[in-house]
Amino acid sequence: FLLNAWLIIDDSVPINDLSRFTSLLDKNEQQVGTLCKFSDIPNKLNKFIKTGLKYLRGKQYKLIVEVFLPSDLIGVEVDRWKISDPIIEEISLGIKYPIRLRSLERLDLEYLDYYLSDWYKYWDKVKTVLHNEPIQELFEHLEEMESFNWKLLRNSLKKKIGLKLTCAPPKAKTKDLFRAILTTTTPIAIWTRYDIPNLDQVSAIDEILTYQPLCHLCESIKEIRKQADAQTEEHLGFHLALLWENPYRLTPDIMLELTTVGQ
Repeated sequence: FLLNAWLIIDDSVPINDLSRFTSLLDKNEQQVGTLCKFSDIPNKLNKFIKTGLKYLRGKQYKLIVEVFLPSDLIGVEVDRWKISDPIIEEISLGIKYPIRLRSLERLDLEYLDYYLSDWYKYWDKVKTVLHNEPIQELFEHLEEMESFNWKLLRNSLKKKIGLKLTCAPPKAKTKDLFRAILTTTTPIAIWTRYDIPNLDQVSAIDEILTYQPLCHLCESIKEIRKQADAQTEEHLGFHLALLWENPYRLTPDIMLELTTVGQ
């Protein structure tokens, strides 16, 4: 795997100003990224966070971690990767920081040529309700995937801002699931990676969605993960995943391509 990492210290800087991005890689790696095996990625991420915190030293901040993954790896338990902590030695990433999963496919320039305009429109819809209590009707609900048809889901998603998946998606159907999400440029999806016996997952996920205004959904999920960490039994917080795709937050190499060609 080839990894890149950046820190955005000031979100008030205009999106097309690439000075807002600070690379977290060593200087000799910044052109191409750092090469590593999959099993090394949590350690690399831990190193990136340590570097980022040095830049934030002495500041008041709220760090959010966004991880771009190819859709066939979107089920990886990123939130359970271990990072270092000066007091308790190590802690799960998703307990320490809110996490937003991103689909790597949306950084493909050909994808952006075809879909970015629609993606902007969808995000504009999201912005109108970000500070409201989420309305259930805004999320397409997928409760089972045995009879899953991605084209039907695609048609349903066109009228929504997000997807609520209250069953664990089978690995064999992940590609088709994301085919629907990517072609409709759906910005938000929440799902469970594992079906917990004797748990009403629909009610549990609905409660998370309506706990705070939509703009705080990442923080709501972080709190659920903290609750899970304090228990030894199976808990939804161990298995929740959140896709949060803001088209105005892309990596600097892609932003450069967009501003150079599209200005």
